[in-house]
Amino acid sequence: MGTWLLLGCSVPSLDDVRAESRGFSIEVHYTPSFKTGCIEFQAQDEANAANVSAPMFLAGEALRYREPPMRLGLLRGWDDLPHDVRISERGMERWGSKIRVMVTAFEHDCEGKAVDRAELVVDVSGGRRKPSQSMVLMTPDADGDGYVARGEGNKGGTDCDDTGPNAAKRSPGNLEVCDEVDNDCDEAVDEGFDKVWYADKDDDGAVHEGDTKVQCTMPEKYIRLPQGKPFDCDDADKDNTPGKPEVCDDRDNNCVAGADEGFADKGKACNNDVCLGVNVCNLETMTLMCSAQPPQLYFPDMDRDGDGDWGAAATKLCPGEKSPAGYVENRHTDCDEADPTTFGGAAELCDAIDNNCANGIADESALCGGTLKQLTDYYVTSNSRDWNTVSTKEGGYPVWIAGNGGKLAVKREANKRFESYSFGDFSSPVPGDGSLPVNPNNCGNHDWTASWVDSQGRVFLGARNGRIALHNGASDHTCDAATTPTTAAITGIVGFETDGLTRYLYLTDISGRLLKWTLGGSPPVEILNTAGGSVELHGLHALREELLLSVGGATNSNQNRVRSYNGVTGGGTATTHTATSDDPYALAKAVWIGEENKACAVGDSGLVWRWAGGTTWDRVPVPAPNATSDFTSVVMRYDRANPQRPGNEQCYMVDARMTGRLRRLTKFGWAKEPVMPSTAEVALKDLALTSTPTGIEFWIVGENGRVIHYPEP
Repeated sequence: MGTWLLLGCSVPSLDDVRAESRGFSIEVHYTPSFKTGCIEFQAQDEANAANVSAPMFLAGEALRYREPPMRLGLLRGWDDLPHDVRISERGMERWGSKIRVMVTAFEHDCEGKAVDRAELVVDVSGGRRKPSQSMVLMTPDADGDGYVARGEGNKGGTDCDDTGPNAAKRSPGNLEVCDEVDNDCDEAVDEGFDKVWYADKDDDGAVHEGDTKVQCTMPEKYIRLPQGKPFDCDDADKDNTPGKPEVCDDRDNNCVAGADEGFADKGKACNNDVCLGVNVCNLETMTLMCSAQPPQLYFPDMDRDGDGDWGAAATKLCPGEKSPAGYVENRHTDCDEADPTTFGGAAELCDAIDNNCANGIADESALCGGTLKQLTDYYVTSNSRDWNTVSTKEGGYPVWIAGNGGKLAVKREANKRFESYSFGDFSSPVPGDGSLPVNPNNCGNHDWTASWVDSQGRVFLGARNGRIALHNGASDHTCDAATTPTTAAITGIVGFETDGLTRYLYLTDISGRLLKWTLGGSPPVEILNTAGGSVELHGLHALREELLLSVGGATNSNQNRVRSYNGVTGGGTATTHTATSDDPYALAKAVWIGEENKACAVGDSGLVWRWAGGTTWDRVPVPAPNATSDFTSVVMRYDRANPQRPGNEQCYMVDARMTGRLRRLTKFGWAKEPVMPSTAEVALKDLALTSTPTGIEFWIVGENGRVIHYPEP
């Protein structure tokens, strides 16, 4: 190791004195930023290479606090200015005249790499002082880290970044840290550090194999590669990750063998009731389900009220199949598919029917004023009274009933009892139920078989012996039964009014005659004798004189049961309608027309027909039991002011076979019947019906004093 040279003065030796005339001064220039390093100085005899001075060094603080150029003195000249370094060893005066001066710069310290070297051969011969010369060293250390920037070839130092933005972080021997920089200048960046980060976008702890970032800092949504854990097959969903249980959701939850392994039936054919599909994943329960939607349930809605039959089996249709006509979907709370006024939740009407299908109870509301029951009025209930006919004024009251033996009674108002105008009734004893005494002005001892009441409340009567009568209900009225052109039983009466007064009445008899009675004029006259008496007529009804409908028939003839007439033209020729039957001997017994082309007719042996205009009537079979009952009377419920009313075209009928039934036929079929009292099981002969604001009111009469009324308190 050479000598560390610092500034200072010394006492010259003899050799120095001898050599002072040979002294030489050199300016050594180096890069000003070279503060941490070492500069070596050495001289060599050109004539004898063995003559080499000991190396001298400028380093440490001596270098740090000095600015270039540095003055180097060779040998000694007492008149020289101070030098930073002087090479002057004993014996150098005996060296040759040429001396090689060598200056070497080392980075970092005197053991570092030589970064530059300058040599200069100076001639020290002669006795005169030589002019100063200079040497230059390239020692850039811009970042002041003690390491010189690399040069070309082997020149320069070992600093890989002396002037860049990261120069302060980079120098040989630095500790390598992970900062994307080659800190120790070994041509490797961040060696020894794991810089690979794997994506974990769903934060489930499993990483995406193909999505990595290489950097020192941890990127968002990236983590180190977990040890011993497989790669994630779906890094967008934390529910799909290694180790998760596999569920049926069309995804590979556990990252093993694809989606939904373990659900072997997925994709196989299946059925949901009658609808076919394939097994798919239920994304709510995460299990298999059939893709087929459940069938839509349709129920028959024969009466078109929007509610299906509650007792019918559902017709099952799969989505996309056409719904059947006459069916409704899902709803099926209708307890009577023949009645459009009856269905689940319907408004309850006053009609003795359970309209809202609530437990079979009819008319829950007390507003109807009563139920269907038999009257107990004194003058109507005797078993000796056989009532044949009942008629009401339009609007309801008075109500007249008439029967065999001249029996005749009137109920003037709803809250009054029937009064007797009957032949043979006695004035004593006085009735105990509050009924008025017998009125003596009866119409005689005749079996009354037909009746009609006009707008004044007067009753017109027809008898089994062909007699007719009129009673106005007054106590001073004289009722004499008049004769007609016939002695056959009167079977039908219908009247027509002008300006509120009855002008004409038409009558039929069992011998096939059509009679016309002009009030205030001549007695009834025969205007038509159907088929010369070979045809029986048993019923008559009309809404206007131009269209009178009569029913009856001729034995063994299916073509003579219904006829129509034009009364205005005097009857003319009867138009025969077709109303067929399986029994050629069965006759039609009653008819009722509700509208110009809407009518019903009934007869013996269960005969029932409907009419919709023209001359052909449609037979309607009667369901069991009592399918062959002998029907005696029929009325059609029809609100002519409201033709779209759901209850229109209902035909009510009674029979003479002691079944005790009030049957009901709508345009959709046989509907449920009002529940009759048990005492109704006698021959029922006639009924009358009146529409009310809340429903209907009806009267039924029959043998053995049976008078049945709805609504009866």
